[in-house]
Amino acid sequence: MLSVIERETVENHKWLTHADMMSLVVIAESTPGPIAVNAATYVGFKQRGFWGALIATFGLVLPSVLIISCLYFVIDALIGNYWFDAVFKGISCCVVVLVLNAFIKLAFSQKQDWYGWTAMVVASILSLFTNFSVVLVLLISAVVGICIYLVKTKEKLPLDKEDNQ
Repeated sequence: MLSVIERETVENHKWLTHADMMSLVVIAESTPGPIAVNAATYVGFKQRGFWGALIATFGLVLPSVLIISCLYFVIDALIGNYWFDAVFKGISCCVVVLVLNAFIKLAFSQKQDWYGWTAMVVASILSLFTNFSVVLVLLISAVVGICIYLVKTKEKLPLDKEDNQ
């Protein structure tokens, strides 16, 4: 889904920059709900503010609700059918390839330094090969990002209002 969103919003329509797309991924992955809905809301808001976000979200959700409502009866009748089950097994294999494709595209659109690659590899290992929750992986990634920023800039973070003056 992310590769489709990126192609449409960044490359085809130029509604977002690559930096905006990275912000979209972070926001859409860290907020509850399907990534497509979160992405539509983000793009709508970025283009037209509150009303753009509302219309983009509604425009994305409404067709799906109508189609699923119509297909419910057909799918219910086909469950258990040999050919129907075979089709869904094939589709599930394809989904793995699509997710991997999106991961690779996003990985190579990152800033090409060892800090970013290290953080990406660590987050990937934590989420793929351990039982860490996605929220915990995001929190760990945020802490690692702050540490990398501090090391690279050798600055301290302002902790209160007195530090900002």
